[in-house]
Amino acid sequence: MRERVLAERELVVRRYREGVPLSRLAEEYGVSAGWLGRRFDEWGEERRGLVDALLYRRAGARVFRGRARRRTSEEVREARAEFVAARDSVEARYREGVSAAALAREFRVSPTFVAERLVEWEVPRREPRASAPSYGESLN
Repeated sequence: MRERVLAERELVVRRYREGVPLSRLAEEYGVSAGWLGRRFDEWGEERRGLVDALLYRRAGARVFRGRARRRTSEEVREARAEFVAARDSVEARYREGVSAAALAREFRVSPTFVAERLVEWEVPRREPRASAPSYGESLN
């Protein structure tokens, strides 16, 4: 089986470059993925990263792409300033039923920052939905 991989090296490499996962090639040739990976390293073949390998298997929207980088203090200040500058729009949308959490996501600020601004701007807070139990309440 290993001999077959070595004999068909060009075919194996071509299929890998076309997007077939290393693990699938190893399974087809009856060798371990580790053994085949070491052969690729010996042959100088550049291997795909985890994200590229997962893209082959699933739609791109479902692939974990790692954590977003931490924003700088300047970026946080800009996001907060943008939120405050849009005060009229924010107040109107909150009164129309858009949640504080949704506003926080949209402006890339924390929900706490949104809640603090709503209190500061004297916007009346909505009552929690009747269907949603408060912390500590029974679901029955």
